[in-house]
Amino acid sequence: DAEAQLAVVWFRRSQGRGKADTGAETVDPLTGEVLEPGTDAARSIADGQEVLVAGRISVYAPRGNYQLIAELVQPAGQSSLAAAFEALKRKLADQGLFDEARKMAIPANPARVALITSPHGAAVRDFLRLAEARGTGAQIRIYPALVQGDAAPAQIAAQLDAVNKDGWAEVVALIRGGGSLEDLWAFNTETVAEAMARSVLPVVTGVGHEPDVTIAVYV
Repeated sequence: DAEAQLAVVWFRRSQGRGKADTGAETVDPLTGEVLEPGTDAARSIADGQEVLVAGRISVYAPRGNYQLIAELVQPAGQSSLAAAFEALKRKLADQGLFDEARKMAIPANPARVALITSPHGAAVRDFLRLAEARGTGAQIRIYPALVQGDAAPAQIAAQLDAVNKDGWAEVVALIRGGGSLEDLWAFNTETVAEAMARSVLPVVTGVGHEPDVTIAVYV
């Protein structure tokens, strides 16, 4: 903490170095993910960055000093975001925003689809390509919005309101590509959740990779 210090030793074999360095695949102890060759978690941490460290206490005998043998090191922000996610999830669940009774029916073959996303990302290209290959000829109108960063939640919410005001679309698709928890955070905000909840049009989400779950998905 800010008032004390403890020596930490982080041995190379515990640093998540991939096959290129060790000759064998390594597994992230937190997620179970098989790490890419050459992955080096130690070098990704910057001087002065706040991190969470888990491990075991040992004694450095020559000096009689206690030290922590690190077995897991991760940016502290990941845990604070995870806690914020769970807190908002509980709050919105208590408000009924996740209730199945308020879910709207999605038209099987909508003729007009409003697409809220970044017009420059890979997600919009994938969506349009799949719509052409598998769709039934629907018109698609893109409502551009930032999908990452501090300004993104307000833009997404504003475009959700705009789609409803226009009254053109039958369904709204809210999409963005994959990324870290921080990258997807705009879709874990109360601003976006409330805009989705007040929409009179059904909203579907395609945010992140398949395992990713956001507050927007629950709403």
